[in-house]
Amino acid sequence: GRGESGQEVPVAGRYELALETVGTVRGRYNVERRRVYVTGISGGGRMSSMLYAAVPYVFTGTIAIVGLNFYKAVPTGDGRLWPATFRKPSGRYFGLMRRHRICAMTGPPDFNYKPIAGTIKAMVSAHLDAKLFSYEDMGHELPTAARFAEALVWVDGPYEKVRGKEVASAEKLMARYQRQVGDSEEIDDVRRKVLDRKSVV
Repeated sequence: GRGESGQEVPVAGRYELALETVGTVRGRYNVERRRVYVTGISGGGRMSSMLYAAVPYVFTGTIAIVGLNFYKAVPTGDGRLWPATFRKPSGRYFGLMRRHRICAMTGPPDFNYKPIAGTIKAMVSAHLDAKLFSYEDMGHELPTAARFAEALVWVDGPYEKVRGKEVASAEKLMARYQRQVGDSEEIDDVRRKVLDRKSVV
């Protein structure tokens, strides 16, 4: 509930809850690890952007809603800076982070609009795959379901392409298998050997 993960909970505790949730879901369901995305609103959006950087081997995409943090200070446009809120990941973690997409959702009525728009611009300048979803009528609130779906499709884009290639490859292998052994659903030792990818020629 909100009392367990809200703004009053220290960051480390919120990290723990997010990771515990992923572990619980993976224990109960078959989860495609390449497609585990994190999202949140306001302070939760800030948390999701920090998780994107802190554990990129767990979370492979991020949708930050009306809240966004970054490892660099971001110019406000009037000579000041919005401060960095965490350290830049190093080495392997930074490489993983750069392979994932992050987007932010907001609009001009949101009091966080300017820092979020500036942060996305700084992320793009840092060669991160980042995008701003800005809506003229969106304040400090949840997006509509259709708008959220639009952001999710964008975050998932690279993985959808990879999955499409994998499905096409699997269909090709299945067609070869069926040419070799027919359409029978019965699996015997011969068919089992043919099903082994290395045996399909």
